[in-house]
Amino acid sequence: MDIVVTQIKQIGREIMLDGNSLVGYQHSANLFIKLIKDTSETNPFKGMVLSGYCTSWKSDMPIVCPLQEKDDGTYILLPDGVFENEGDVYLSLAAIDENKIVITSNRLALQVDVSNKIKAAVSPPEEYWQREVLSAMKSWYTSTVDPYFEKSKEKLDDLIDQTNESQKDVKNAVAQCYDAISALQLETFDMDGGDPFTQASEEDIDVNGGYPI
Repeated sequence: MDIVVTQIKQIGREIMLDGNSLVGYQHSANLFIKLIKDTSETNPFKGMVLSGYCTSWKSDMPIVCPLQEKDDGTYILLPDGVFENEGDVYLSLAAIDENKIVITSNRLALQVDVSNKIKAAVSPPEEYWQREVLSAMKSWYTSTVDPYFEKSKEKLDDLIDQTNESQKDVKNAVAQCYDAISALQLETFDMDGGDPFTQASEEDIDVNGGYPI
């Protein structure tokens, strides 16, 4: 059963805590945060690939926290790396498409400690962590999204090639059938001493232009 530790709400480029903090502890793994997305037409993440990112003072690079769509909403998965060390863990969101990357203007600070208590607060925006998230987002897109689309393209190309080969096989089979039918017709004519139509003389043609039977 999935454990949801808290809930956050996204409004525009801002995220905020929306509910009480729940139990969590160091060395946990695969906990979830429920995400209430901005449903307005001005949602800056609309139509983009969205992911969560967690950073801490002890981590070299942000940890990718993928989103999972479930029947009752969207959830952010917190992998074991988020809980590797006690202390502050900062959560932000970032989205990407073919043209741009959009990052939340703030991040949420989650306090993970050995006392099994998580506290949450909103930290002020800082340019340096946005650069970290941007770098991680590009790295994730290059390592995960690009190969996925490339593999899909390769599968499509293979399918097209297989279809073309199948079409060639069908054409060859049809041609072979026609050749077999033609050969069979020639053999049938030869059984009676040849084609009566080509061997008939002018005397054999009646007044109506018909051939004898």
